[in-house]
Amino acid sequence: MRDHFHERSRHHISTVVQQWKEDEVYPYDDGHSDEQGDAVRDLFDVIAVKAASAVNSTSDRVAKRLSLRLLREALETNPTTLHQVLTEVLQLSKDSLDELSKLLNHTTLSAIITASTMVLKRLQFLRGLEILVFEPESKQQLKERSQLHRILANETWVFGEEYALTVDDQSLTNALKAHIKELGRDELVQEPVIDDEGKNRVLDLLLARSSPQAKDRHEHLVIELKAPKKKIGADEITQIERYAFAVAGDERFNMTDVEWDFIVVSSGLDSYATHKAEKTEMSKYRLGLTYRSDDGRVRVWIKTWAQIISAAKHRHKSIQNSLKYTPDSEDAIAYLQEVHAKYLPEILTQP
Repeated sequence: MRDHFHERSRHHISTVVQQWKEDEVYPYDDGHSDEQGDAVRDLFDVIAVKAASAVNSTSDRVAKRLSLRLLREALETNPTTLHQVLTEVLQLSKDSLDELSKLLNHTTLSAIITASTMVLKRLQFLRGLEILVFEPESKQQLKERSQLHRILANETWVFGEEYALTVDDQSLTNALKAHIKELGRDELVQEPVIDDEGKNRVLDLLLARSSPQAKDRHEHLVIELKAPKKKIGADEITQIERYAFAVAGDERFNMTDVEWDFIVVSSGLDSYATHKAEKTEMSKYRLGLTYRSDDGRVRVWIKTWAQIISAAKHRHKSIQNSLKYTPDSEDAIAYLQEVHAKYLPEILTQP
């Protein structure tokens, strides 16, 4: 009896699959396949036939083909998602199925998932960053160097999509070396670069990009991170300006077409910094701009985390609206614990 029912099952699967092949909606071809490939296909046949009533509920061949293709990709990339794929895909409207089908003519399901996942994780991180720098308990515990710096070193997209991390927590001399190396001119670095007080300054993050608009043109962004509980004031502005002046006054940088933006970031500004950021002649040129060299190559900015996070959210807003997803605190903390656990303040590591 067992053999009898097994044979009936195999016959039923074969019949359904053969009909899909005749309708040209079956997602595998009949070409050569190895043993492992045959096993995957056999498993797909069993699963797909179980869902046959839903797949065949429409006479639209495009919808059938798409449903079976998505089942195949889900099985081959992440079998644990099969149930959700069956639930979601088979409930899509015809218009949504048509759009997805057209999209898959230009990319793969895995690429769509990867892009969507990246945006979801970025949105979770932005909510997590808000918790880190604004929530009173985490804000008080968060350490600038050993925690916030280390987290942001792996999330540099927050400051702009165009920047890639080139130097992390190195002296200004090492930043210069990395810059010259990028231009293929290592031989120019012989001595340390110091500021006007004779000190070898330390940078938190050096983010850089090469502009594609002009040959040999390079743009750099220097981020000076301050602990969220510390407001930006005269001392912090003076420090970041010394960085800028050290670069602007170094003849080695003048030999190349280079532009620099120096930004000091914290959660708030004191009255002096607020005046510098909003009420000076320089700030009328651009909000937050406190210094601009005569040739325009070197600029110094004051930014708050609210501004940085708001700008990053704005860049992802249209995709977020399409995904219909707004991360809550639980999602954000889960992301931080998964990706940055060893750098989190104690308040966020507790279960």
